[in-house]
Formats: sequence, structure tokens, C-alpha cells
Amino acid sequence: MQRNGEMITISAPFVFTAEPGRKVAYVVEECVWQNIYATDETDIDKLEEMFLDKSETWVDHEKEHKSFRVTLRQSDRDDYEQFLTEYGFEEAWVRAVSENTDDQIEMPAEWSGVANVRPSDIEGSGLFLSAAISAGSIIAPGRLGGKRTPAGRYVNHSSTPNCFYLKTESDDVYLIAKRDIIGCQGGDQGEELTVDYRQGIALANNGAEICHP
Repeated sequence: MQRNGEMITISAPFVFTAEPGRKVAYVVEECVWQNIYATDETDIDKLEEMFLDKSETWVDHEKEHKSFRVTLRQSDRDDYEQFLTEYGFEEAWVRAVSENTDDQIEMPAEWSGVANVRPSDIEGSGLFLSAAISAGSIIAPGRLGGKRTPAGRYVNHSSTPNCFYLKTESDDVYLIAKRDIIGCQGGDQGEELTVDYRQGIALANNGAEICHP
């Protein structure tokens, strides 16, 4: 690690208080590195703006990486078009229903830190986990009392979804992890949460099993 212009070697466990400024470290073997800041802020994007000074090289690399990730999700956009065709939906109508604020609510406080709305590599905005979660776990409510939460509003369609929806006996809907999902870590925003909209349609038509979260 470079400190005050001098290269030093450190071994875990190691804790130090760093002066303001850019830090550079070369990792020789697998390790867990944590930065701890004194703040009451919990929004990850705001924290990055407050504490990270991103270089031009980093910004350029992120733009190239973003373009590559968008290309990789083309199959999801193609399958979304196929979904529209199968059900005879107009894209403009689907978008209007999705963006309608009359049936939307904020995420309940007890679930508010589970996931964040971020720019999606598939389309518009998407939902991303704050921390890793295991298959079969309840991620968050998608619909409560007939109102959509961000987990019902911002989850994009995928041909290979990592989540699905389940309905309770009270007709509330919960977003469930279909497999283990990676959350935000090490500067990476983690996997975007996705579902197959066909499954959502089946659920709306009472074609899915009941769960008891």
C-alpha cells in the first residue's frame, strides 16, 4: 500500500486511520477490505459522492464496462418484446401502467435498506440488492394492500430471472430470490433483480401458489 508517497507492506488483521486523499493498494492474496466512515447517511450513491473521488481513468473504464453490460442484456430486451407479442400488449400501454403513481407507495421502513433503485443495464431504472441473499429468501414486498412498492415497480424483465413473485393469502405479493444473488460489494452495485413478467401475469390471474412470509 502507498501511504504519504511511500510503499508499505501490511498484513491482516490491520486497522488504520487514513488521511484525506487517494489511496492505492496492491492485493497479493484474497482479502476483505473495509472502509468505515463516520456518517449517518445510508444511501450508497450519496455516500460514494461524499467520500469517493473517482479519477478520469475510473470514469472512462466504467463507461466502457457499462456499454459491455448493456450489450450482454440484449437477450432480456428481446424476450421482453416477445412477451409483449405473446400477450398482445402495446409497449406504451405497459409503460404507462408501470409509471402510474396512483398505486405506488414507498418501501415500508423495515424493508427500506434491502435494495436500491439504480440505472439498469436492461432498461431505465432497476432494483439492486444492498447485500447478498440466498435462494428462497424473501427480498421485499412487491405489493401491499393493493399498492406497489419499489419492488413491484422497478424490477425489470429477464429471460433468465433471478427472482419471482409469490402471493400471500391476503393477496399481498412478495419478491423471492430464485437463486443466490450477489449484493452490493467492493464498489460493485451487485446483480440487478429481475423476474419473468409472464409469471407476474399468471400471479395476477391467480395462477400461482400461495406463500406465508
